[in-house]
Amino acid sequence: MNAWWGETGTLIESATRGGRSAPVRHNAGRAVIVMVPDYLVGRWETAYEAYKSASALVDASTPGDAAAAEQMAHASDAVAAAWRDIAGEADLSWWSTAAVTTAAQAFEHQAQDWAARARHGRQSAVAGDGRRRRPAYPVAVRNDQVGGVTDAG
Repeated sequence: MNAWWGETGTLIESATRGGRSAPVRHNAGRAVIVMVPDYLVGRWETAYEAYKSASALVDASTPGDAAAAEQMAHASDAVAAAWRDIAGEADLSWWSTAAVTTAAQAFEHQAQDWAARARHGRQSAVAGDGRRRRPAYPVAVRNDQVGGVTDAG
């Protein structure tokens, strides 16, 4: 058995036939079947588990942690690649392909952003010129911390 997302965001179990997952989603009394090869479903699940782990690492790290940012970049890239491979599956409808391609693009952009953060974090860590190090990426500052003056508003 495998799972796929229903229209309400719930997982729906599916039977496997011939190495393909055949989840059934009901839409206004009609069943809509989406066919994705099991190996692609497995690849996406593996990539997304790595993404969740990287996300937890980033949440637990300090701003500018280049290793955490690099792990998040790699995980985002793996999820994007899995979405791209699913989008290339011929059994998907045009609107499913468009949705999956959009998901791939979002993860690709996210991977690029995290890769830039990782590069910047590594550059900041090796700045040995005695200058005060700045965070690798912007950190929110409360109004009462700016110049020691509190906001009267």
